[in-house]
Amino acid sequence: MNTINDIERVGDHADNISELVVYNVDNRVNFSEEAIEEIKTMFYDTLEVYKVALNAIKTISRDDCTRVIEGDNKIDEMYKNLRKNHIDRLNNYICEPKAGVIFLDIIGNLERIGDHSSNIAEAILEAVEKKKLVV
Repeated sequence: MNTINDIERVGDHADNISELVVYNVDNRVNFSEEAIEEIKTMFYDTLEVYKVALNAIKTISRDDCTRVIEGDNKIDEMYKNLRKNHIDRLNNYICEPKAGVIFLDIIGNLERIGDHSSNIAEAILEAVEKKKLVV
């Protein structure tokens, strides 16, 4: 049941990101090239971690679960670094102020998707341990 809730929350975060992107387009908010590249990198890393988590539900693979948890740790670090980078860009007038909140909200939602992916992997590992399944 917790895993279903985590999957639902990932959908909520994806919806939040799509609303931020629509706002960004409608209001012609401009990001620096560096900010765009950082978001792309974090997005694709987060997407990969989530895909592996979903696959782990099917395969009950410890290796997949370990990859998810390690990937989430990387996403957590990335979030901290990108947040710092973006605040530096704002302070140096490289990005416009209205881009600040949108950027931080997007990477915050991506970080939470990583957390939910990790929750899924941890639930699988816990179930495997309880059932003593051989994987």
